Amino acid sequence: MKLKLFATCILSLLITVAISAQSYTFRVIGTKGNNTVDGRPLKVGMTLTDNQTIMIANNGSYLGLMHKTGKTLELQNKGTHQVKSLISKIKGSGSLNSRYAKFVSDELSQDGGTSAARARAQHMKKTGSTERGIGLVKVMLPRNSELYGSTVALSWYLKDSPEIKPEDVKEYKIYVTDMEDEVLHTQTTTETYAFIDLSEDKFTEAEQLIFKITPVKTNGSLAEPLATLDGYMVQLLDNESKVEYTQELKKVTEGNEDSAINKLVEARFYEENEFYSDAIRTYKQVLELSNNAESYQNLYKNFLIRNGLDKKTLEAEAKAEGK
Repeated sequence: MKLKLFATCILSLLITVAISAQSYTFRVIGTKGNNTVDGRPLKVGMTLTDNQTIMIANNGSYLGLMHKTGKTLELQNKGTHQVKSLISKIKGSGSLNSRYAKFVSDELSQDGGTSAARARAQHMKKTGSTERGIGLVKVMLPRNSELYGSTVALSWYLKDSPEIKPEDVKEYKIYVTDMEDEVLHTQTTTETYAFIDLSEDKFTEAEQLIFKITPVKTNGSLAEPLATLDGYMVQLLDNESKVEYTQELKKVTEGNEDSAINKLVEARFYEENEFYSDAIRTYKQVLELSNNAESYQNLYKNFLIRNGLDKKTLEAEAKAEGK
């Protein structure tokens, strides 16, 4: 009798767990702004059920949701939504079921600290060393990398140096040269990132390009002469390779809307194929589309850590190399 009762209890427990596991409709994977559910602030990781009500308080807010089927949905406009009514809006939206998307989904399910620690561990497991450059500016790219698209995304930081302080910097000057050191393009920016369009005619014949960045002092002089600037080489894909990667990318992104969540999946594709500049460009789009949602900022940070492109890792490796 006791054995039968025990078995009945176990069966009831398993049924309850199974029902509970399927009882949610959406999971929150990104939020920015004063978003609430039934009057409570929405947080990443929360699950939502059909009978709940979401309120987006202001235009320009952001809410990223993942349906239990893996389909995703984003809300940005002010308004009130019944969770059940949102199901009809996910038709044709992106899905987090591909292998690239599965990685993104797993990352979003971790808290910032756990993901960052895991990213650091993944970087430490990589074999070989990445050659780092010298100079006042450290670019968050390997010294040699490939580019899939037609736009190079550069991010950098000013190294701690007695030669120049942040308050002494008026702007940064970027040089693009060919392998013979002929300058093909220059531009300046007050930011610590830039996008360079390579579809212009002056880059047509190039197979490799060198990117060099130097601070410009408040008096207008360069902090370093062009001849001494350290360069970062970007290899442009040949046509055959471009077609191959385009076909693979199309399988990942075809039919997906231009959303922050779908861009995260695209960024993962670029990272896995070591197109780091393309990944950085896409992460910048993610942050713009999501109004800098914190969970997506963490994913970008973890991408940099995972690939040894974050400031902490770059500084540690430079110190170890005596640069």
